[in-house]
Amino acid sequence: MTERGRVVAVDGPGLWVETLSSSACMGCRARQGCGHGLLQQWGARRRNHLYAWVGEQAADFDIGDEVDLILPEGVLIASAMVVYLLPLLGMLTGMALAARGGDLAALLGAGLGLGLGFAGVRLHGQRRRHDPRFQVKVLRRGEPAADPVLPQSGSDRQIQA
Repeated sequence: MTERGRVVAVDGPGLWVETLSSSACMGCRARQGCGHGLLQQWGARRRNHLYAWVGEQAADFDIGDEVDLILPEGVLIASAMVVYLLPLLGMLTGMALAARGGDLAALLGAGLGLGLGFAGVRLHGQRRRHDPRFQVKVLRRGEPAADPVLPQSGSDRQIQA
């Protein structure tokens, strides 16, 4: 998963990069029925700031540089599993353990399990926050974005001799 951005700050071994919400969802077939696709459309043209790990080469970048960012696919999949499955499993486990006490107990157990699942997601995020293996990385320095060239009509063209 790659994204283009512009360096807005150099901070230690990394860069703060500003990106515009991409149109990654526009190429997906399921975008009409996907909640993420709807959120993407709702927050269209929103600017995001990401911390990208570079290491010792951070000093080689200047504010305003265009960069291509990458998030390794394995990290994306593992993070999605933690974010979605941990609260769900917590809710189901809490509900199952409290089900013998009746419907109200099952509801309270599900809520408690869901809360513990969210706490687990937060703890996982805090533990991985500064781990370079889980950071967005700079893939390469990109070319600066050029102004679009508008096509000229035949009457506007000038012939140079």
